[in-house]
Amino acid sequence: MKLLHFGMKRRFGSAGIINVIFTNLILQYLLSIDFFSVYISTLISQLFNGVFGYLIYGKIVFKVKEIRKINTSLKYSFLMVSLWLLNAFCIAFASNISISKNLSAAIMIPILASISYFTQKNFIFNIRS
Repeated sequence: MKLLHFGMKRRFGSAGIINVIFTNLILQYLLSIDFFSVYISTLISQLFNGVFGYLIYGKIVFKVKEIRKINTSLKYSFLMVSLWLLNAFCIAFASNISISKNLSAAIMIPILASISYFTQKNFIFNIRS
C-alpha cells in the first residue's frame, strides 16, 4: 500500500505542470485577445484541463485501473465545474478591482492545484494514506 503512495505528490506535480502549462497557455491567449468573456475563456481552458487532467491524474498519478466508472467521472466533472466557477469568479473579481486578468489567472494556479489534489486524492479516486 505504501508503494502506491510513494511519489504521488511528485507525480501529481509533474503531471500538473504539464497540464497547467497547456491549460494556462490556452487561458492566457484567450484572455489576451479579449474576444471571449472571462467566463467563456476559463470554460474553454477548463474543458481542456478536465479531459486531459482526468486521463493523466487518474492513470498516472493515482494509478486507477478503471477510470471509466460513471461515479468517478461525475465526481471529477463536478470538481472541474467547481474549479472553473471559482477561477472565473476570482479573475473577474480581480479585474473589477483593477488587477490584470492574466496576473490573477496566474495567481490562481497554486490555489486551484491544491484544491484539485486534495479533492481527487480523498474524494474522487479515494486514495487513503
